[in-house]
Amino acid sequence: MALLRQPAKQPEYRRHRPHESFVQGLSASLPCRDAFGRALVAAAGARFDLEQVQIEEALPALEAKHRSVTCLVDLAATMAAPSGEDKSGVYRVP
Repeated sequence: MALLRQPAKQPEYRRHRPHESFVQGLSASLPCRDAFGRALVAAAGARFDLEQVQIEEALPALEAKHRSVTCLVDLAATMAAPSGEDKSGVYRVP
């Protein structure tokens, strides 16, 4: 962190604090790899139904070619869309 300079322009929430006062590594919150795994499973389990399976059962899904859903969204064009079109900020990628 010593190499990071204070930016000239800062958001109000930062209050001219140094990086060390609000940026921390994962190890500060999750002391070990097992803790990270447990926290990840707990967070995902709160939103999804999870089922533990053997690696052999998961390999076909892991090895399958997956569709890429990353794309560039032109927000200016989207926000300029006619008023009848959805401007909710949620976009589906074909």
